[in-house]
Amino acid sequence: MFENNNRFNSVTSSVSKKMLVGNKNCDQLSQHRQLAQSSNAMLEAFDNVSFGIVYLNSHGEILCYNDVITEILHIERDKSVMPNKQELFQLISKKVKNLKDIEHLFNIPIKEYFQTQELVVETVDDKVLYCSSKSIIKNDLVTGVVWSMSDITEHKTQERIATYKSLHDALTQLPNRSYLFNTLDRMTQSEDQDKFAVLFLDLDNFKQINDNYGHPVGDQLLISCAGRIRNALRVPDTLARLSGDEFIIILENVGSPDLVTQVIDRINQSFSNSFNLSGISLDTSLSIGVTFFPRNATKSRELIRQSDLAMYQAKRLGKNTFCFYEASMEV
Repeated sequence: MFENNNRFNSVTSSVSKKMLVGNKNCDQLSQHRQLAQSSNAMLEAFDNVSFGIVYLNSHGEILCYNDVITEILHIERDKSVMPNKQELFQLISKKVKNLKDIEHLFNIPIKEYFQTQELVVETVDDKVLYCSSKSIIKNDLVTGVVWSMSDITEHKTQERIATYKSLHDALTQLPNRSYLFNTLDRMTQSEDQDKFAVLFLDLDNFKQINDNYGHPVGDQLLISCAGRIRNALRVPDTLARLSGDEFIIILENVGSPDLVTQVIDRINQSFSNSFNLSGISLDTSLSIGVTFFPRNATKSRELIRQSDLAMYQAKRLGKNTFCFYEASMEV
């Protein structure tokens, strides 16, 4: 009985050990499967994120990159053969416009990538890409860097459209009041700014036209007037819609009244023909006031105020004329 018990215990012990080994092997196999599944899931996620990724070690060797980076840059590569840092630069350099900025980043040693690097890149096919780096730091040493690249073309396009709308008049598409004062502030604050003239233009009898024919016709008239004035100016000159039927012209590199008079004559000549709007023939003219930088004023708002005073003087003189600002108008 005792012998049988010993034999039973021995067999039981042997079976138990085999079961433990078997369970251990099963656990290890399960762990390997889980790791493989996790690795496959990570690789799948790596290739399906919405931005491109490139991972470089401390020697500048590329350890991996995802499919998105090749799609963004239209690069065809065999992933089994990793390009080095210089080869990647050669590939990217064929695709981008601002090559100098890219070259600067590629020349930074990986070990010096302590700070996040950011760059907006424009490609030869007019994409806009946002690039950002993230350093991998171990024991206070940079052991690698991960670069991400996102296609922000649509965002930048919407941003540019929003910026354009904020600085341009919705009706005439001319620069608006904000654009005008931004330009004047920049010009008046520049140390090497040349002389220029500011012209304040106001349509004569515009209220009467609006009252008689309605705002749609009045809007068409403003659009047509803006076009005729623009065509009478030089390329560097600025025409902006201040408000209502008021326009401002900045004539650059003008220090004397003679050139201003020539420009005004061209504008008045363009207004000598009637405006045909929706079957309606209309005639209008302009009252114009002129002042000069820096002779009369050196501040943006003062230049507008002075040209406005001169314009009202032209109105008082019977309209369809122009006046240069004089100090006596302040009385």
